[in-house]
Amino acid sequence: MDPDAASVARSRAAGDDAVQRNTDVQLRALADGTLDGAVLMGSPLQVSLGRVVVLFRQLRRTLASGAPLVVVVPNTDSLRIGAREVWRDPGVRRPVPPGLYAEIVELAGFAKPEMRTLRAAGTSLAEDVADPKLAANMRMLNELLFGAEISAVITRK
Repeated sequence: MDPDAASVARSRAAGDDAVQRNTDVQLRALADGTLDGAVLMGSPLQVSLGRVVVLFRQLRRTLASGAPLVVVVPNTDSLRIGAREVWRDPGVRRPVPPGLYAEIVELAGFAKPEMRTLRAAGTSLAEDVADPKLAANMRMLNELLFGAEISAVITRK
């Protein structure tokens, strides 16, 4: 479910079962335990942090026992992604670090989540230097500047 018609059309064209509807309204209309899984892509960025907690609690109510929940968001730990994907998007309320989504998912009553990063950037600074302190700094800069583009929080009810 997505309030954006273009996004729903792309999902349907890819063969997904997509509905154009406000997520809150759709979840409230569903009975307990009726969903066999859920994937959120970017939608947590479009609402306040307080609404994110409510959204995850509604998802927990509507998901069947053992059903997966996958939350896919831009990796705001990467400055490049934050600047390009998050701060330029007028719909984003505030960037939230992926690790905070993991904590919110647990707060909403889901199992301890697994964190994954996806789509790593190809460019990076050389880390094969003799000085261990310099190598550590290069690794830190690579994560900050060229880190993965997407983070996924994966859990089950």
